[in-house]
Amino acid sequence: MLYIYLKKRIHIFIIVLLLSVCMSDSKSAQAASASVSVTVKDNDVVKGDAVYVIITVDSSDEIGGFKGYFSYDNSVLRYVTGGSVISGNDDEFLVSDTDRETGTHKIKYVVKFIARAAGNTTIKLKNPYAVYSYDDNQTEMSVSYIPLNIVVRKKEQMQTKKPVVTQAPVVTEAPTITNKPEETKEPVETKKPPTKANNSNNSNDIKASLKNGEIVLSTKEKYTVTELTDKTLLPEGFGETAIKIGDKLITAYVLENSTDHKFMLIYCKKGDHKPEFYLYDKEEMELMPYEKVQAWYRGNSGNSVVIKDADNNIEVQKFKYILAIVIIICLLLVIITISVYMHFKGMSKDDLTEILK
Repeated sequence: MLYIYLKKRIHIFIIVLLLSVCMSDSKSAQAASASVSVTVKDNDVVKGDAVYVIITVDSSDEIGGFKGYFSYDNSVLRYVTGGSVISGNDDEFLVSDTDRETGTHKIKYVVKFIARAAGNTTIKLKNPYAVYSYDDNQTEMSVSYIPLNIVVRKKEQMQTKKPVVTQAPVVTEAPTITNKPEETKEPVETKKPPTKANNSNNSNDIKASLKNGEIVLSTKEKYTVTELTDKTLLPEGFGETAIKIGDKLITAYVLENSTDHKFMLIYCKKGDHKPEFYLYDKEEMELMPYEKVQAWYRGNSGNSVVIKDADNNIEVQKFKYILAIVIIICLLLVIITISVYMHFKGMSKDDLTEILK
């Protein structure tokens, strides 16, 4: 009888142990895949355009890093920039983002090209590549990916249409009626079209002029554009570009991982003050000290490379529930083990109490 009893207890113990292992490992068993897709912001690409390619790494489990090479045809596209984690040359570019401090379910990278010639090219992932899970071992996930084909067309020539000649209609004079005076219509007042506020009274207008060999931006104040000799002063994430104000070409700096360049930095000095970075709003035509507005700008510009999903908290709650269940099962296993041992030794509850004392 004791043998049968112990055999049943052992069977129950094994079943419960297997269930606990399966439940605790169910999450990791499903976290083995990730997808990498390549898209483009604007499909209508003409020679000379800036082309922004978006690489998205997505997984149902937390991603700890990504590394991979992408190939393309350098006769069609010219690599420009991709931020601090992307480097490239005339044949391929590398995304190396493996030192992430926190995990996420989705990462986006923006790579800037210039369409240098008409033609087509495919941007695709090359071996070797890896998406790492966010765990202590940094295990590699299985990866599926979608390449991108880009077609660059020539600039369309302006076609001038021949003006349409409209023949004047033949007017047939009506017979004159002598017994009724001709009505005189009141003159129609013609209103002047509204003129655009581009005069000097608008404080938001910015004019660029050349003074003593330096470009001066004029609003209500005067800002002298200054050469940035120490590149370490440039805020992190910004890259060099150029903007035309009036007929003057000015060096400016934009966020490398952003496709919306409504705002950009200009290094200049206001009056006799020391030079500093000013945030230029192209739509409102305003200059604002970057040091004072950088917190607002960084929070509202949407330039963050990492996109965290809203269901992170749900995953954490699931993990807590599973952990609680595992702890309960472990406690039950301890109780069952003690019960089997006591039964096998012929011990009673009083004996156990005495031992614990």
